[in-house]
Amino acid sequence: GFKAGGDDYMTKPFSHEELLLRIEAILRRTRGQGEDERNRQSFELGDYTFDHRNLMLSHPEEERKLTRKEAEVLRLLCMHRDQVLTR
Repeated sequence: GFKAGGDDYMTKPFSHEELLLRIEAILRRTRGQGEDERNRQSFELGDYTFDHRNLMLSHPEEERKLTRKEAEVLRLLCMHRDQVLTR
């Protein structure tokens, strides 16, 4: 299980009670993490820093003010890195 990329696994036969307890433990550990990501206003993109709140894309050598639409699209892409999105 661990070699396949899992951080936990159970062998068969398993107790339904143990499965539920493991799920509850994972939910307790991860509760609120998604909310933090949705409220995030700043992102690091290699040498660039994107500040959604101020609509700024910064590089060590220059800064650019984005339009609201550009900032919304860039924020959406930052929040879903390595995912294919539809229009």
